Amino acid sequence: MSDVSVVTSCSAQGWVEYGETFVRSFQQHWPADVHLYLISEDRLPVPHIALQESAAAVDFLERNDTQRAKGRVRLHSDAGWTPKKAAEGYNFRYDAFRFAKKVFAIELAANRMRAGKLFWADGDIETFADVPESLLDALLPDAAALCCLDRGTYHSECGFVGYNLDHPQGLEFIRAFSALYSGGDVFRLQEWHDSWVFDWLRRELHTETKPITHHSRHHPFVNSVLGRYMDHKKGARKENGTPTRELVVNKDVGHWRR
Repeated sequence: MSDVSVVTSCSAQGWVEYGETFVRSFQQHWPADVHLYLISEDRLPVPHIALQESAAAVDFLERNDTQRAKGRVRLHSDAGWTPKKAAEGYNFRYDAFRFAKKVFAIELAANRMRAGKLFWADGDIETFADVPESLLDALLPDAAALCCLDRGTYHSECGFVGYNLDHPQGLEFIRAFSALYSGGDVFRLQEWHDSWVFDWLRRELHTETKPITHHSRHHPFVNSVLGRYMDHKKGARKENGTPTRELVVNKDVGHWRR
């Protein structure tokens, strides 16, 4: 297996709600030679990297600590945007402040690695079975710069993404991803959350991407090979995990027979 690391992030509140479970289950079930980068803007009770080590992150968050950049905006079609229903109240699609932290965390980890394969995994993932060493190389082969849960015309599920730093386009993509936020160009795009920006950028740069096969646009993570080892407790699934009714495949896995 290539040199492999995983990066995730959470706030102090997120640590209590799901981050501790992520780390505990990672330590229990992932190969011992896979390094974990845990990144947070808050102080955590375990070793971690401070998001503030990224000057770009600090600058972006200071400049964009606004209601508009936090998804509380109203966009009008006459402002040069693709016609959409105007967003009133909170809309995650325009919460650049929140999702930029993820992008800067990925860049922080990549800058420390410089080589190998780096996988982003959302902090609300719980690993319940031993992850085989062969899985990650299969998900992200040497010929690909990225792997992701591609959903076609809908934005990718970016709760799990692989970045191949040994591929010529790997670091290039990560740095361009970060620059869209740090330079403010993200606000010129149709949507500002990381998943939409990720898809837009990889198509703009023609980045070699290997889709992770899945069988559900609604919850692709658990309906891919990842669901044989992990549960993505996304959104309302935080407390009780993914209900088995959302499974299209992996029903034979012991964890899901409950």
